[in-house]
Amino acid sequence: MATFPSKRLRRLRVNENIRSLVQEVRLSVNDLVCPIFVEEGLKEKKPVGSMPDIVRLPL
Repeated sequence: MATFPSKRLRRLRVNENIRSLVQEVRLSVNDLVCPIFVEEGLKEKKPVGSMPDIVRLPL
């Protein structure tokens, strides 16, 4: 029966610089996106019903 390795190799966790290179998930505020909706033919801002505080903007 094959099992998971009994010894966990940690050579890629030696220091902070190496850990930051090999980590799988890193999410920061800079990764977030705020959508901007522009619609042709609008005369004024129009709210998007499914997204509070988001509006369609006229050209």
